[in-house]
Amino acid sequence: MGKGTAYMIETSSEHEVYSYEPFTQHAFYAKVNQALVARAVADLDQRPANAPLKIVDLGSGTGAITQMVVEELKKRGRSATVIGVEPSADAIAQAERRLAGSGMDVRFVQGDAADLARLDVAADGLFFCNAIHLVPDKDEVIEKVAAALAPGGLFAFNSAFFTGTYAE
Repeated sequence: MGKGTAYMIETSSEHEVYSYEPFTQHAFYAKVNQALVARAVADLDQRPANAPLKIVDLGSGTGAITQMVVEELKKRGRSATVIGVEPSADAIAQAERRLAGSGMDVRFVQGDAADLARLDVAADGLFFCNAIHLVPDKDEVIEKVAAALAPGGLFAFNSAFFTGTYAE
């Protein structure tokens, strides 16, 4: 390598080492998020039964929350179109593998909150779990989420992270 030249090589092993996926398997993560998903889907279940729901999972990552949403909808006998929106192509590939054969209309789109408008979906429910702490302008994201919701739509979000979670 020449002086002043930087080379970056993306490797699958590097992705696996720094992946968020192991945290999604932790009992705490599952318990906290499953409780939120169950409560939100119960509220969504009040919507007309004959109309399929439209659900967005913003910051869907590897599909852990998306999978919880799908499973909860299926428990209640509800059908839905579920769209995961995620900036990482690697995470989307993992999510697609995770949700393959789920028996529900699940799609993943590469993007972030700024891309919600181009989806042109009036979401009955929008989940944004464990990622809001990563967003510098939370007010702007909330405005984009509100614009993406159908009238009476539900916004469910949380964060299992706290100040000091990430090393500087």
